[in-house]
Amino acid sequence: MNDSIKIFRKADVFLIALMILSAVLLIFIFIATAGEAGYVRVSADGEVFLFSLEEHEGQEIEIITAHGTNTIFIENGTARIAAASCPDHLCVNWGAISATWHVLTCRPNYVAVTLVGVDDEHEHESGMPPIDIHIHQ
Repeated sequence: MNDSIKIFRKADVFLIALMILSAVLLIFIFIATAGEAGYVRVSADGEVFLFSLEEHEGQEIEIITAHGTNTIFIENGTARIAAASCPDHLCVNWGAISATWHVLTCRPNYVAVTLVGVDDEHEHESGMPPIDIHIHQ
């Protein structure tokens, strides 16, 4: 009678092993494709700006849009939203991003912060931005 009660069948074990293998493979792919970050890509209210991690080391970049204000701080090859005028401050609480596939967003202020690779410098769009950007030492 005890032989008919089994916790796992062979198909269950196979499915669990397949899920673990898939998770490990995805983690490996993310780590392997995360290139060297060279720039902070800021998308604010539909406009895109690139800031060099090296040139803006230790600086605060203040992004002012019609929806609110975000302050981005760059240090040690990372970027974080240091302050925001949004009501929940979730973007501030996430901390710093350090890899090219990391993203910070402030949905109420329409701001997204991403690290991009050193080869992505050509993404920078020139022209006068309709938003205010202030860089503080």
